[in-house]
Amino acid sequence: MVSRCDFRVIMLYEFELSHSAAEAARNIALAFGTDSPSGRTVRYWFAKFSSGDFDLEDKPGRGGRMSLDDQALRAAVETKPDTTTRTLAAGLRGRYATVSKHLASIGMVRKMQKWTPHDLTDDQQSTRFEICSNLLVRQKNEPFRDRLITVDENGSHLIIRNVVMYG
Repeated sequence: MVSRCDFRVIMLYEFELSHSAAEAARNIALAFGTDSPSGRTVRYWFAKFSSGDFDLEDKPGRGGRMSLDDQALRAAVETKPDTTTRTLAAGLRGRYATVSKHLASIGMVRKMQKWTPHDLTDDQQSTRFEICSNLLVRQKNEPFRDRLITVDENGSHLIIRNVVMYG
């Protein structure tokens, strides 16, 4: 696979051959297919070369790239799991999108208004299994559906249904 910097060298070569930007874009697309830069990108670099700037390196983008300490983020979430992403971003002096991406990368998801680990530990899995088992046993011993009371649309009649489900 050809890198962006390699494509820039190829565009500079096409520029040095006095090809137009459109012709260079066609030549590059014929040689490299769908991985090639767009016509707009080729025009941008040709305009840059025409102005005398032959630097092929990336310039720093707008808005600084913020690196966030995942350990500090995890500690902030553990101390107050019900905090919002915006509050975390303000507390860590980061951007909302950056905090969101880092939360996802450390496996945290928002459930029931709290940040929780996406993967359950063995203890959490066994606790959930016990709770589910107890609820199933309770349903078998004292069926909840047999004790349902419903009221019709008018609210004037009380209908008691003892539906026994088999299966």
